[in-house]
Amino acid sequence: MNKNTINPHQKIYFFFIILFIVQFYYFFIDFFLFGLFVHYGYNLGIGLLLLGLIIIHGLILLTLLQLYQGLIHRKPWIRKFTIFYLVWASLWAIWGLIIGNNVIVHVVLLLLYILMIFYLTTPMVQWYFKKIYRYGKYVLYTKLVTLRSGLQLPIYFFSQKNPKSGHPTDLPEGYIVKENEKSHMPYLKKKDNKHVSKTKSKSKKKKTEQTNKPKPEIIYVVNNEHDKDHPEPWIVKSHTTTYEYVRTKQKAIQKARDLARKFKARVLVQNVHGKFSHGFTPRTSKKQ
Repeated sequence: MNKNTINPHQKIYFFFIILFIVQFYYFFIDFFLFGLFVHYGYNLGIGLLLLGLIIIHGLILLTLLQLYQGLIHRKPWIRKFTIFYLVWASLWAIWGLIIGNNVIVHVVLLLLYILMIFYLTTPMVQWYFKKIYRYGKYVLYTKLVTLRSGLQLPIYFFSQKNPKSGHPTDLPEGYIVKENEKSHMPYLKKKDNKHVSKTKSKSKKKKTEQTNKPKPEIIYVVNNEHDKDHPEPWIVKSHTTTYEYVRTKQKAIQKARDLARKFKARVLVQNVHGKFSHGFTPRTSKKQ
């Protein structure tokens, strides 16, 4: 591609400059001197009407400034809004043709508006306003490459400047952005589905191990006063699992009772001599 080729950014700026010149000429100069304003017999001496027209033209100027901000920042909605604005402006030119005022001027304006609307529907402009992905100062681009077999495939690359070929694009589905440790250049990497499936299988395995874990047959309420690491003097446990440290013997028994109901186990409570002389099996409540 030739280096002197005008890139999409410059084309959009030229488009807005032409639009601004046409609007400024028609609504700010011709409208007052030779256009519809004069056609209907209004003159600049009518202060209130002039003030109203200045307000209308002020709104038009603000609209043009908003269009400019949207165009340079590639707001997705601005293309449709600009088309709507050009259709609205075309109605003024059509009205001028209907009443026979400045026919040549209105024909030229109408042709310019139609060409501008057509330009906004071209693929290049649609690509320009398409949602694009940015990584810091880099923009993601894509272009089609033709393989030796004749098959065309899209490739993606990041660039700080406008490349000779390619279009800005959004992050493709199934890819993540990585950064080169040495050059700090971003690049796309396909999501590792194997890694995701491995983590899923690991979590599933954990769950099955937990569900397949043998249920305790006995829940012990043990005096734990000698353990300095835990200030609670009572502990609820089984042969393999420690469930909870409790402050009072009564609360420990209640906790052991709940666990015993859950696991259909027996409760053994340690007495003051260190032996488990007190044991019971809690009754299971029947749910209706």
